[in-house]
Amino acid sequence: MTTLRGPFATLAVVAVAGAGLWLVNTSQDPATAPVAAPAPAAVVQTAEAPPVQLPAPADYSVQIPTKGASIALDISVAGATAKAYACDGYDIETWLSGPVTGNALSLASADRLNRLEGRIQDRAVVGTLFIGDRSWDFTAPVVTDAR
Repeated sequence: MTTLRGPFATLAVVAVAGAGLWLVNTSQDPATAPVAAPAPAAVVQTAEAPPVQLPAPADYSVQIPTKGASIALDISVAGATAKAYACDGYDIETWLSGPVTGNALSLASADRLNRLEGRIQDRAVVGTLFIGDRSWDFTAPVVTDAR
C-alpha cells in the first residue's frame, strides 16, 4: 500500500510558504502602507552676500624688460572692466580687455592668443603678461587716480 503522506506534507509546506510570501507582499504594498507625515520645512536664512567693491578707476604703467626691446604695458581700470595695451615697438603690439572681479584682472586679446592675469595690490597691478607662448611677470604702479 502506498502512502500519500509525502505529497500532502510537501503541498502543506508550499501552501504555508505561499501564504507567508503573500502576507509579506501585501504589507509592503504602498497603497496599504501607512503614510508618514511630511517633515516640516526647514527655515533657511539666507545671508545676502556683501556687494563686491570695485577698485577705484585708475591707470597703471610699466616698462617690462626683455632680452630685446622692453615692453611698454599700460593698464586702465574703470569699474568692472579693464583694458591694456602692450607694445615693444617692433614685434609685439596687442590690445587686451576683460573683467575686473574684486581686485583680480583677467584680460585677453580678441583672438585669445595674448592675455594678462593680475591683481590690484598696494596701488599697483601685479601679474603676468602672456604673449603667445612667452610670459613676463610685472608690477605696474598707479600713474593716475580717480579720473
